[in-house]
Amino acid sequence: MTNLKMVVGIGIDVSKAELVVALRTKTKNEIIKIKNQQAEIKKFSWKITGYTGKIVMESTSHYHLLAALSLSKAQLDVRVINPLLAKKYTTASVRKVKSDPADSCNLAEMAEREQNLPATFKLEKREIQLKQKLNLLQNIEIQSLKATQREFIATQKELQLAKSPVKNNLAKALKDLLKAKKQLETDLEKAVQDPEKQAALTNIPGISSLGASLILNFLDLNCLSVKQWIAYTGLDISIRESGTWKGKGKLTKRGNAF
Repeated sequence: MTNLKMVVGIGIDVSKAELVVALRTKTKNEIIKIKNQQAEIKKFSWKITGYTGKIVMESTSHYHLLAALSLSKAQLDVRVINPLLAKKYTTASVRKVKSDPADSCNLAEMAEREQNLPATFKLEKREIQLKQKLNLLQNIEIQSLKATQREFIATQKELQLAKSPVKNNLAKALKDLLKAKKQLETDLEKAVQDPEKQAALTNIPGISSLGASLILNFLDLNCLSVKQWIAYTGLDISIRESGTWKGKGKLTKRGNAF
């Protein structure tokens, strides 16, 4: 393996089964492939003990969490970035190559050169669990199911169709989803560790107890610049300008905000 004293950046391309690691020096990239498993990641962390540079990986569904958490516990400087931030390095490349080794090399280049990376990954298992619950809450398709239920009932009535067990099944599924949604919201509200700050936030018009809980749990107050906030939250303000004309921007999504 490359002498760690010569390594200026490490990039990790994450997939469900495998991590493709690029060790970047001033003259070359060394590619290492390991399984995305606790034991393999732990062995790798031992091999790079003493490395003081940055390790950059993309936020890839939930597959990056094991590596990020394990390497962070080994006192390594892990930066988890929004995939769109990495895309600019790929598009800026003269030779457009899309492969896992190429992606890891781009991430290693970011580890060396990018000035506006998110803060060092410091999530605990509790915070990861909360983020998973929040993502689940976002994906509960209650509105879609309600619309389907209304459409089914209307069609059944209009065409005078015979009664179907589907109607009752839809009603039960909707009831179960509403119950699960309520439980998730309660769990998130209970996770607040600073009741005084939560009370102060809920005094602001428009901020509910759930909203206050999310702000206190997930906003990283260590971000030092606007670009770091964008990279951290996955949200940005669009810019609409042409000559002297300036239009109103809107909030846009930059990858998965969770």
